[in-house]
Amino acid sequence: MAVDKNALEQRALTFLSRGQVDRAVSAYIAILKADPRDRRIRQKLAEAYLKVGRGADAERQFRQLARAYAHDGNHRAAISVLKRLMELLPKDLELVGQLAEAHFAAGNRSDALPLYRKAWDITWRVDIIKAIPFGEQVLVLTPGDQQFLVDMAESCLSVNMRDKAYELYMRAIRDLRRRGQSEDVGRMALRALAIRPDDPSLLKAAAEAALDVGDHDMALSHLVPALERSPEDADILELVARCYESQGDAQLAPTLVRLAQACESQGLAERWLAAVQQAQALGVSGLDRDLARASGAAERARFRLWNLPEAEPQTEGSLRICVRAEVMTRYGFRGRALDELRDALVRDRSAAVLAWATEIFIAEGETEDGLQWASELLEALGGDSARSAARRIHALGGPDPGFDEAPPEQAAHAPVEDADDELIDDELIDDDDTAPQAEADPAASSPEPDEELNPFGSGSDPFDDVFREGGTFAEVDPDEMPPLDELALDDPFAEAAAPEPDPPVAAEGSGTVEEAASMIGMGLFSQAARALRDVDGLRAAALRSICQRELATPHEAFDELRDHIDDADEADEGYPEALFELAELGARAGKQKLALRTLRDLEEGHPDFRRNEVRTRIKLLKRLLG
Repeated sequence: MAVDKNALEQRALTFLSRGQVDRAVSAYIAILKADPRDRRIRQKLAEAYLKVGRGADAERQFRQLARAYAHDGNHRAAISVLKRLMELLPKDLELVGQLAEAHFAAGNRSDALPLYRKAWDITWRVDIIKAIPFGEQVLVLTPGDQQFLVDMAESCLSVNMRDKAYELYMRAIRDLRRRGQSEDVGRMALRALAIRPDDPSLLKAAAEAALDVGDHDMALSHLVPALERSPEDADILELVARCYESQGDAQLAPTLVRLAQACESQGLAERWLAAVQQAQALGVSGLDRDLARASGAAERARFRLWNLPEAEPQTEGSLRICVRAEVMTRYGFRGRALDELRDALVRDRSAAVLAWATEIFIAEGETEDGLQWASELLEALGGDSARSAARRIHALGGPDPGFDEAPPEQAAHAPVEDADDELIDDELIDDDDTAPQAEADPAASSPEPDEELNPFGSGSDPFDDVFREGGTFAEVDPDEMPPLDELALDDPFAEAAAPEPDPPVAAEGSGTVEEAASMIGMGLFSQAARALRDVDGLRAAALRSICQRELATPHEAFDELRDHIDDADEADEGYPEALFELAELGARAGKQKLALRTLRDLEEGHPDFRRNEVRTRIKLLKRLLG
């Protein structure tokens, strides 16, 4: 027999009007037995229980109701019920955390934060396991709150949760390192070393912080035990080399040789090459073959399928597809590049489009499809290009090509021009390019491609050449586009990799800045970073950020350069260049909106600085951001 819910509810209301609450409770219970999901009746039942002094029953109904509303996604209703419960049970500490979670789920972050803090404060001494999720939520809502992070770590340590404390200290170290706060990194590393005194990563962090403030003896005191525990760690060896270099220690040369060997074994091709070059510059003999091998390895590491001669777009349609893929990946829209390539492959299976599709599909986790395009690309290639492509496809997870790596003497056939041609014919050059501090004219040199021109490595950057001619991609008229041979598709994006040098100025360190700019133009980022280490000025900071994005991450480089710009005078002659580089870093670090604002500030404050490039980037970012 069906239950008439409306009739039962009318009877309950009649009983309540007569003061017969017990009979109203019975009516509400009958309704819930027929429909347990009726939230409104459950609320009325809970209130009725309170009127007859059945607090425990009321509490149970309110808790069930709060869980039901949370399950429904009706977080505002859950908040109302939880507040009612807190009035009834002011000493129930768990309700504070539940209310915080309800506010967070409802998007009320400003209300959730103080509740999470309170939940942490009142819970960690009683039950640290239950308290940790509340502390983690505080960190989510205030990611820059270093003090809370440290307090949380020390609270965990005080109750002997050493592993959790270590994890939090390491999180603090990473955050401080991103901000460039070297001294604080060192202090935090020392706290964490009290938990794990033999941890090489902590010893390394403490040493790096000491080096940044010029305390080489302290740095070595950390590096010696770190090196004993990890004798082949390239990062530790590089820090030791920095210590010896600053002190003029005779151990620098043998340390660089060890560093080169470690980088080789760990596949760190660029750092291997830099270490060999520096060791040779110090007079270490017998490194010619090592230099050739390192140069070849660095070139192969930079190689991407779109560097193949056959992967140069041969039609305007292919050119458009590849340019859009290049631009989108550089500015953090790789997923959209993948979608456009997937559509393009229906009508265009040229080598250029297949090369881009292989790299981007695999980078986005679409490995099976990426390898399918790779297989199709291989069928279209022959000779050295097929061998180069097969090696790259194998590195991406494809089948073993079944042949050995090319010997060092074949490095000149790699798609990127060999930076060490002096090994082939000494009569063709005037200077010894192996010395890392050698002066060079950036305009006259042939710099190696910059690996960060796109997310996958070096290669052509048709973006500027095409966009200078016609604004945003959508505005380029095919009839007005320059011929393919005038697009310089194999040239690196010189402005992004090496900013235009400023006119010479009579300022301290200006010669060093120009030398560093030349090193950047030649791809010698480690050497340029060392040359700029103690040089003041905004232009030096901008150049350091370029080195940092090559040697670390765009996020770290962005944070450091932004701090320098905030402290600088807008009249500084390096200010517009620093803003331009900040926008570039912001876009690569996924901060497209901030990059757009920075470019607009640059256009407004310095309208003559790289006018076409600034306008082009503004139009592009506006288009990509919708």
